[in-house]
Amino acid sequence: MMKWYQRSFFQPPQIDPNRNEESFRLQPIELDSDKPPFSTLAQFFLAEHVLYDVPELVTVIPIPNREMEDIAFREIAVHFHNVSGVYIDDQLHRLQLRHIRKDSKHRFQTMLKRGMIATMVRQLYFLGQPELLEHRYVHLHRRNQVHYEVRRSEIKPLTHIDPDTMRCISFIQHTFGQTEGVFTVFPQGWTFRDELKDLEAIRLLSHMFDSLFITVDADDHRVLYMQVVSCR
Repeated sequence: MMKWYQRSFFQPPQIDPNRNEESFRLQPIELDSDKPPFSTLAQFFLAEHVLYDVPELVTVIPIPNREMEDIAFREIAVHFHNVSGVYIDDQLHRLQLRHIRKDSKHRFQTMLKRGMIATMVRQLYFLGQPELLEHRYVHLHRRNQVHYEVRRSEIKPLTHIDPDTMRCISFIQHTFGQTEGVFTVFPQGWTFRDELKDLEAIRLLSHMFDSLFITVDADDHRVLYMQVVSCR
């Protein structure tokens, strides 16, 4: 049987070096919502902040158009205390999100205990104990990294995709996919082994994007991060 992965020397798509950001400005944005929605999209972008509730952790979301802007504000940004917009020539290009709201964190944790978190989100972030923040992000470059590309042909596609999960995938495709061409995910508690190919998260990401790459610590076989690539 052919392996479901192959060694890779993946290079992320290059960002246009000619795009002009000399006139950018960072502007705080005030949002108010008594009970913001807890869609799969919201869960996906909140998960790391539930695990690591520290002010240093920031989520950046590219905003290519008004439709994605409305979704990002309505479903994601409302869960954060510190929301800033990166404006270039007075047009919003990115959102920067810090410091998850306490009520949102509490609701997330309650939903997690009750088994109400979307399968993809739960598998990506809550299958094992999270690493220390500095090991997970700050010192990532010090680890002995090896890269693999997932062979889509060896991954069984899902026969059904929950519509709310599909909305989350579509948002990533229309934001990160259209602007950066690549999106990075940091799974928690994953060890690189054959059983990973049966996870809904792997089956979904490998078939919904053009390519899926997995970066592993060669010494302890921990999965460090994954990158999904979408042609622009």
